[in-house]
Amino acid sequence: MSASHGPLIGIVCASLTRNDAPYSASPLSYSRAVAQAGGVPLLIPLLPGSEAVWGLYARLDGLLLAGGGDVDARHYACRAPELLTSIDLPRDEVELALCRRALADGLPILAICRGIQVLAVAAGGTLVEDIPSQVPHSTLRHRPDGPAPRDAVAHAVRVSPQSLLADALQLEGENGADVGVNSFHHQAVRDPGEGLTVSAVASDGVVEALERDAARGHVLGVQWHPEEMVVADTDAGALARRLFRRYVEVCRL
Repeated sequence: MSASHGPLIGIVCASLTRNDAPYSASPLSYSRAVAQAGGVPLLIPLLPGSEAVWGLYARLDGLLLAGGGDVDARHYACRAPELLTSIDLPRDEVELALCRRALADGLPILAICRGIQVLAVAAGGTLVEDIPSQVPHSTLRHRPDGPAPRDAVAHAVRVSPQSLLADALQLEGENGADVGVNSFHHQAVRDPGEGLTVSAVASDGVVEALERDAARGHVLGVQWHPEEMVVADTDAGALARRLFRRYVEVCRL
């Protein structure tokens, strides 16, 4: 990290086709949230197997796994591949390779929405392929039926006390705390995988956060979209800003 700049945070892009040409692209909200917290976002293109990707990785102070479509069934013990949508094979390959390397190296990871699912799969875990189909007792709406404000609180999650997430959000309370989150997903983590623990859940039992013992390197995944909430002048917006600031602070070390 340069003394005159913040830590370099890699953000893996997604595949996009425009005018019959392939693109690697990323929603601006992730870069804005990182920059607002004092970090320097670096977009990582989808070049599976390329040494250029590892050249970028070697310069990173942190890795951010962003939201997006579903992880392909070939990468975990998928129970219902017919329920998967928006598969991005190049992104799967690049993100899973980078995530596994970052987990091994102790590089700080922040995983958001799809990112928490990539994190679980990289650690050998599994996913709920479709919440409406596979969590029948749920009364929560984890994905809106139509257009919805990106920063609108959809439901609450219970954050475990004395967790990495509780510390990042500066939450107090011996029994945990409830925080309001936005929600735009139809999948969730089923089995966290090796070394990861659940640190937040929704009222229907859906996993909302994963983390790892900080002694092994800062790893935190959330199922909601804090990058969309950092601009909101609300309690949820303040919590989102705390989350990104703490992550960037860790990446400075």
